[in-house]
Amino acid sequence: MTEQVKKLVSVLAIPFLFFVTWITTFFLKLETTLLSITNILLFYVLYIFIIFLHREFLKKDWASFKTGLWKKILLCILGAAFAHVLLAAVRIFLPPAVTSGSDASPEITNLAVILLASFIPLLAAVIEEIIFRHLLFYQIKNSLLKWIMFLVSAILFGFVHYINFNGNLIRTIPYMVIALYFSLIYQFSKNIWWNISVHLLFNSLQFLAAIVLIVAQYVA
Repeated sequence: MTEQVKKLVSVLAIPFLFFVTWITTFFLKLETTLLSITNILLFYVLYIFIIFLHREFLKKDWASFKTGLWKKILLCILGAAFAHVLLAAVRIFLPPAVTSGSDASPEITNLAVILLASFIPLLAAVIEEIIFRHLLFYQIKNSLLKWIMFLVSAILFGFVHYINFNGNLIRTIPYMVIALYFSLIYQFSKNIWWNISVHLLFNSLQFLAAIVLIVAQYVA
């Protein structure tokens, strides 16, 4: 498979995932637990596929990144902390979120499903960095086009999080700003593992929150 085909397939993977999710949710109308299992497993398959496609460049960057690893991890922790501060700062300028009872998602009580879903923020960090930062920004050689994609990839990154806010696109603006920050990290570090590490740590709060909810629900 050529590099161009890999890039095209990878970039189309996320809209494909949303399309299949839409089909299973609104067309097939699967039962809640079955729907969740289907979408979660599809995401895991997508993750494995993307990693397989880009395994060579991931290995190459890792060989460089693992030198002085613990110092780099400390810097990544600081980078993730700054990302949370930045996210909170941008949200200050947005109108308050409006929620209603009709926006509530169906409750999932199956422990296996919850555990599988809890890892998605961590896996998503890897996929998003490969697609939005590496393919849609860093790999572009033309200087003008690259900085146009600096903005476009950030907007697209924000849009893919719209489902987190019940389709409220205004609430995705902080994620667009975070995307710009992540792109700058890649531009200056020139190694995808800086991005993956910062993004993993940034998303780890969601993972830890899910684990706490599981423990509170099933152990208490």
